[in-house]
Amino acid sequence: MIRSRSVAIVLAGGRSERFGRDKRLEIVDGQQLLERVITAVGSVADEIVLVLAPGDPPPELLRNLGASVRQAHDTVAYAGPLAGLAAGLSAADGADIALAVGADMPTLQPAVLRLLLERAAAPGGPGAWTLEGPDPSIVGPLPLAGRVADLKTAAGTLLDAGQRSLRSLVRELDAGRIPAADWRGLDPDGLTLRDIDRPEDLVR
Repeated sequence: MIRSRSVAIVLAGGRSERFGRDKRLEIVDGQQLLERVITAVGSVADEIVLVLAPGDPPPELLRNLGASVRQAHDTVAYAGPLAGLAAGLSAADGADIALAVGADMPTLQPAVLRLLLERAAAPGGPGAWTLEGPDPSIVGPLPLAGRVADLKTAAGTLLDAGQRSLRSLVRELDAGRIPAADWRGLDPDGLTLRDIDRPEDLVR
């Protein structure tokens, strides 16, 4: 059996408007936020693609990381996370499955990310997978894992239709959701779903 090749796409092209400054550089438990994200996904994926805004230089911290990180840039500045994912998928080199995360998710748990990738690699299932959150009626789009071919096709269709959100991609692919009962055993505090939008989120 041939093992699926995986790529982790880190979406880092946002404005950080609600935070008020570049949140990727904030220190969380002794590490820059972006470094924590890259370290987490690098432990489960074969390749990492960091998606930046057009003209955005690579962060200084990339020089110090052991993981090999490819860089991609949005074609249009601040066009939304769906466009960022499409840019990352285009830069992926021969991957079969993709894991998408935000650059503002400092407590991603590798065991949960690995579970997402395993579900995405399983034959015959949905084209993408997400995690069931505390409120089952709310579908959080990240982290998201899926087959690269399916993600590319759906993202292209939605972007052509003027969509910008990852939730539209989740709906388009009728993504599966891993029940909380399945993944919270690997992450009892639900840390994988944590993201940083405002400075006060750093102290949670």
